Amino acid sequence: MKKDSAAVLLVVAADHLIPDTERFTAACRAALPAAMGGAIVTFGVKPTYPASSYGYIRPQPEPDGTVVQKVEAFVEKPDAATAAKYVADGYLWNSGTSCFAPR
Repeated sequence: MKKDSAAVLLVVAADHLIPDTERFTAACRAALPAAMGGAIVTFGVKPTYPASSYGYIRPQPEPDGTVVQKVEAFVEKPDAATAAKYVADGYLWNSGTSCFAPR
């Protein structure tokens, strides 16, 4: 903040794996306006299977199909049956990555 009062932080886990860096960069760019506007942007990942070892995000549906959506709920590590329901209902895995302006 001392060096740049308009700074935006990107926080990632130490053990992250980003196989598609172009897509990740595009997601970061899409997050910037919301973060600069005061939002804490958390990055969701479309699940490839029901996992009870991950937290989930229930995104608020956006009529225009925008990439950045409001979060209706965070759910921590559900049981297997609930995880399967979450995947079917369009929940996202919580990646642990976030972007925000520390103001």
